[in-house]
Amino acid sequence: MKATSFVNEHSVEYVLVNHLVAMLSQEHRSLIPIFFWKTREGSRTATQGMLGQHVRLLTVFARRPKVLQPFAQTVLMKVNSTLFDAAGAATDYGSPVLAGIPRSSSLLNFTFDVACSWFRLLPGHCGANADVEISVSVDGSVTTGVVAPVEGPLDTREILRIARLDATSMSWDKAVEAIIEIRRSSTTDGYWRFRGTGYRPFFLLIPS
Repeated sequence: MKATSFVNEHSVEYVLVNHLVAMLSQEHRSLIPIFFWKTREGSRTATQGMLGQHVRLLTVFARRPKVLQPFAQTVLMKVNSTLFDAAGAATDYGSPVLAGIPRSSSLLNFTFDVACSWFRLLPGHCGANADVEISVSVDGSVTTGVVAPVEGPLDTREILRIARLDATSMSWDKAVEAIIEIRRSSTTDGYWRFRGTGYRPFFLLIPS
């Protein structure tokens, strides 16, 4: 039997933004979560509103929990190879890359306050099988399958440290450039790259 999903990445984003903002608010008063569109957040109007502003940029990929059956005691998280390509592009711009997964094994338990596990993605690949599959127990007590270039699971202290020390302050114009390149790197190859499909991160801006 193959593990399957019961929610999509956009649904997961609602939960992850809530958790991540709650953690980072311990050190940062102002946080701006965005799902970037070049014609909206990248528009002239948005740019005028950020004139002279510098930000630190966190790149976040929402990961769907996969289960063998509803109410299972573990969930499976897949980190696709293109996410490591995006991590390489993000690292070049000084934007740490996180992947988050709600530890929910049924739609009924997919609530706003469901516990989540967090991982950091670094540049690189894992041999011939470039995808990574990580198993996490719903109570968070056991995590297996974590291999380089994945780090975690991360606690609040570690995420705060990443945001504080590893996210580079940059102008808004530079942040837009970074976001466009990171999004390009996380799409699939060939025809579908032209169509602009693939794994789209959301971003958390920390004004500095």
